[in-house]
Amino acid sequence: MARILIFFCVFALNSNKAHAYWMTTKAPTLPPVTTEPTWETKNLGGWMFSIMPNSVVRFRSAALSNVTGITLCLRALTEKNGFSDNTLLLTFGENAAVCIRDYSVYYQLQVAGSFTNFYIRSMVPVQTSASLWRSRCLTWDSSSGMAQLWTDGMMSIRKGLSRGTVFSGKAELIFQIEGQVSNIYMWDSVLSIRQLHKYLYHHSVPSQGSVLDWTQMEFSASGYVVLEPAYPKRLHAGPAKRNKKKRMKTLKKRLRQEV
Repeated sequence: MARILIFFCVFALNSNKAHAYWMTTKAPTLPPVTTEPTWETKNLGGWMFSIMPNSVVRFRSAALSNVTGITLCLRALTEKNGFSDNTLLLTFGENAAVCIRDYSVYYQLQVAGSFTNFYIRSMVPVQTSASLWRSRCLTWDSSSGMAQLWTDGMMSIRKGLSRGTVFSGKAELIFQIEGQVSNIYMWDSVLSIRQLHKYLYHHSVPSQGSVLDWTQMEFSASGYVVLEPAYPKRLHAGPAKRNKKKRMKTLKKRLRQEV
């Protein structure tokens, strides 16, 4: 299954510095917003957004202050192999700070102007997920500067950057991808490995998202976007597969009796 190619951006406090940050990397291109977005609040549990090219979905929270940690988790499906049509932005107010790009062989993470690369070949297998969805999580802690990526049963090593940075303002998450997006949660702290494991591999949310919560989300959509029932977490084994397991179980039992 094609890997999800996504791009995160988190926005910092100083707009002048934000402009300088973008000089070191190509800024994403989003369709111009000609009218004020129309916001709606809904429990999105059991739903997904299907987003077509040149369309945008936005999610936002109440205004925050002194955010010193971030955990952002989501599930998505896309067939793109590049970033021309796949963009995700996370803003605090109107200022820029963190970006992550997927370059197929490595991920580039940028926080407040500092950046580091996470090479896919060096990521450590954690657990293989049999889910239809591809899950992604990003964590970053201000006090230590430690950042880490979790993707498709793989875990990166921790790398430090932009230690001491603090974010404030209304958080807004902006998607421009071609594919499906669901189960978005964001916390203003770094979840433990055990909590991340629950989200990534057991499809449970360890606690409600303190910043963005899929079960009580304020959102806006523009362009060709369809809100529809989400794919199931997993497909149950068909009759043939169940019968095969039953036959194997019976055979093993018979062999034990013959010994």
